Amino acid sequence: MILETNRLILRPWESADAEELYKYASDPQVGPIAGWSPHTDVENSREIIVSVLSAPETYAVVLKETQKPVGSVGVMRSMGGNAPMSDTEAEIGYWIGVPYWGQGLIPEAVRELQRHCFEELGCTAVWCGYFDGNEKSKRVQEKCGFAYHHTEENKPCAMEGVLRTEHFTYLSKEDWLKTNAATSYRILDMESYYRKGVYRHFTKDCKCSTSITARLDVTELYNHAKKQGTKFYIDFMYLLSKTLNSRDDYKTVYFWQTDTLRIYNKVNPIQYIFHEDTETCTPVYTEYFEDYNHFYQACAEDIAKAKQSREYGLDYNGHPNWFDASYISWLSYDSLHLELPDGYLHLMPIVNWGRFREENGRKLMPLTVRLNHAVADGYLVAKVFALLEQAIADFCREK
Repeated sequence: MILETNRLILRPWESADAEELYKYASDPQVGPIAGWSPHTDVENSREIIVSVLSAPETYAVVLKETQKPVGSVGVMRSMGGNAPMSDTEAEIGYWIGVPYWGQGLIPEAVRELQRHCFEELGCTAVWCGYFDGNEKSKRVQEKCGFAYHHTEENKPCAMEGVLRTEHFTYLSKEDWLKTNAATSYRILDMESYYRKGVYRHFTKDCKCSTSITARLDVTELYNHAKKQGTKFYIDFMYLLSKTLNSRDDYKTVYFWQTDTLRIYNKVNPIQYIFHEDTETCTPVYTEYFEDYNHFYQACAEDIAKAKQSREYGLDYNGHPNWFDASYISWLSYDSLHLELPDGYLHLMPIVNWGRFREENGRKLMPLTVRLNHAVADGYLVAKVFALLEQAIADFCREK
């Protein structure tokens, strides 16, 4: 089996990998802290590929950029691991070469193995462990959601005659599902997709986008925010996010690694904070929560934090189900055109809005919604405006 992440391919080890394996596994900083001896030469590495790394569910960690292995990960079942596992549980092990420490590659690989264990191997829980003193391994497990379970002393390891103290961590499927709720998705069945023909045409024959700019009446929302003492900007961001989460058409992402369409359970806004001193923006990732108070507090905290930063920090790979939401605060515009070549099929909505203007006693705000024509035509783009108007009316009435 071959597994993929944004930066990695996880595939079975091959005899031809021996030289690359020796390059990293011979480093004394790698093996002993993980409980195994450094490799002595290329032939030793080749032998270990055959005798150890050929075990089921053992994978070379291959960089997509170079197509070369830089580490190893694996899933062990009840008879092959150190943890006290049941038949429905598994244990994950890993290591990576020193030049790649601190780049987040192993957490990326471990998260994919967690998904593989829970979604494809039917595991009810996953264990992990680290020997006393291996702080880097401990941090990986913390980042990946494992919780400390217990410690065992005098545990044998792969180095003959050496006994170690091992700390075990644990992650249940239930906790994994809770942790990954923000990025949960289902694969769209293309054969039953109601826009199948349209999708094929606008991804093969005519790649283009559909963009509409119109004025949104935000008078009631503005008055409501003023009355409640809340920020109009955050209230609008909440309602925009709620609107785009109301239809699967607005939550569709093209996953180029497998050439599939994902429908995410929810999508979240990437907002942009402008810094007057540097005339630059800092992207802000704010998770959408249906509960208004939860979202409002999180959004306010994210904005305050971003105002202290001058880093661009855009991370599309780490945030696949996030749509662009950008306030153009300098003018009340009449038209805005944003066109992408869509070489990689960017399907998520891109939404901009400007300053509102007074017209006949009403506050009218320019709003631009852009969607890829493969998943949304003029009707679905216009539908965003109608849904947003209804969301504003309901919000002001209920609060």
